[in-house]
Amino acid sequence: MIGRTLVEAQTDLEAARAVQRQYSLTVLTAPVADAPPPLPPTACGSNPDPQALAASGPQFFDELSAILAANPPPPADGPLLDELAGLGVGPGARPSAGPADTVAALATGVIRGERRIRDLVDSGEQSGAVWGSLATAGRYGTDYLQRALVAAIGLGANVPEESTYHVARTAADGSALRGEAGYLLRFPPEGPPVDDRGFWSVTVYGPDMFLVANPVDRYAVGDRTPGLVRGPDGALDVWVSSRPPVSGGSNWLPAPPGEFVLMFRSYLPTDRAWTPPEPTPQP
Repeated sequence: MIGRTLVEAQTDLEAARAVQRQYSLTVLTAPVADAPPPLPPTACGSNPDPQALAASGPQFFDELSAILAANPPPPADGPLLDELAGLGVGPGARPSAGPADTVAALATGVIRGERRIRDLVDSGEQSGAVWGSLATAGRYGTDYLQRALVAAIGLGANVPEESTYHVARTAADGSALRGEAGYLLRFPPEGPPVDDRGFWSVTVYGPDMFLVANPVDRYAVGDRTPGLVRGPDGALDVWVSSRPPVSGGSNWLPAPPGEFVLMFRSYLPTDRAWTPPEPTPQP
């Protein structure tokens, strides 16, 4: 569950925090009898060290086993659970205490799984398209690898009817996006196609898909951003760079020095085939 509270401006923060303090979450059904408590999650980073992964691998499956007991999965996951049972993974089990060869296999599996996820991310980057679309985000079924991909680059996603996501790591000329360069995103006068109740935004991330601090505390630009200046024809030019535009900073989306990533989001899109404008390098 991911809850969001809309903040229109810096002056909105205290009001938003007051609203958040009123939120509560209540359990409506009794917990599963005799279910062991979930183990604390293993610390992880955006680019885990292979040796650290190998060491934490068996403990990951201990945690998974505890969660399977506390939160039984749906029937569709049955075939995968049958495979995992052969490795000692099951509700309430402790796979890390199993036979040495099985424990070693679990440790190796975590490393290989991480590699498969990274390979899938890299294959999208090498497709030749500037904007990659997470077309199946939010609706995975038993496509566990696709679910893991979305979790790796942007944990949590709505179904396509609710929002669409596009990711860019290269410019229109095929070069990697770098903050010391400058890029223009030109949105047409009619803007991205979203419902009147919806909105859109474009956000800058570092290569690890985390926000990077910048001098003006601006991390995204969208239809709710105050002070944006449009051209005579109504088009909106957004300047993405580690340096502000010469003409002023109202349409500036700061990027960190070095490589960065752009993510475009449309909420309540009316045309899910629409693609954002390509970031065009500027002299």
